[in-house]
Amino acid sequence: MADILLDNMMQKIIDPHLHFFDLNKGDYHWLQPHNPPFWPDKNIIFNDFNESNIQLDSQFELAGYVHIEAGYDNNQGWREIERWESSATISMASMQVLNLAEHPDDFIDNITQGISRKSFRGGRHIIESPMAAKDSQNVIKNLKYLSKMKLLFELQIDLADQELCRWTLGILEQVGELQIVLNHLGFPPSAGTLPFKRWQANFKQLTQFKALAVKVSGFEMTNRAFSEDSIKQYCDYALSELSQEQVLFASNFPLVLFSYSYQDYWDMVFRALVSLGLDVNKLMYSNALERYSLTTLSPNK
Repeated sequence: MADILLDNMMQKIIDPHLHFFDLNKGDYHWLQPHNPPFWPDKNIIFNDFNESNIQLDSQFELAGYVHIEAGYDNNQGWREIERWESSATISMASMQVLNLAEHPDDFIDNITQGISRKSFRGGRHIIESPMAAKDSQNVIKNLKYLSKMKLLFELQIDLADQELCRWTLGILEQVGELQIVLNHLGFPPSAGTLPFKRWQANFKQLTQFKALAVKVSGFEMTNRAFSEDSIKQYCDYALSELSQEQVLFASNFPLVLFSYSYQDYWDMVFRALVSLGLDVNKLMYSNALERYSLTTLSPNK
């Protein structure tokens, strides 16, 4: 059925999670070969990437994308937004790097810089360990400011890490209403394992936040050999606790290149969603359109 549809219709896509790299202008400390993570295939992504690398064939129309910070300048995150806004030819939204532990005055200054860029919609903080009490208070204040400004918070966290999730959920419960977008579904481990059971329990707790959305993506981060069946399984995980309106499919480009070309990845996602009988348009296009307010943007060229 998916093949028939692919032959006879054009599906619009908004990719809500991708990264571009400009190695000459940006820092990208994590991307340098001599710095962690020490992936054996890291050379695949140690290149410049931009819009020219995400072209799709006539079966799909890439109508827009969300650029997620990638370490271009972690001290002045708006510079990364400026770099990619200047070359955008289709609608885009941008998520700036956040340091939630910094003093609230400095945090507000950085957010103010971001707000002056038309594609800015919020930011991402990769949570890797619980923070000390003083830093935790800053995190709460800064997240409350994001909420007050009606900005999105990109939450990237390993939901199988029990201690980390306990701390994070405790913080979020003190913030109140906040538009949270969970990156890569919180990295589900292999089904049937103890880490998977922990992930499952923490994912269920996270879904108590009604403004939550999740991005189903990042398969290659835990399994370079992921398949169409993997996509179906991740989709089942997400929809076991959430509505279709809360789920967005994304590519995590260029890291998806560890496993598939950009075209082959979206072909596979489309086939998986059609075979599951799901609302393809919502999951690949309109949910991202609405979540990131891309209707208010227009291309620069």
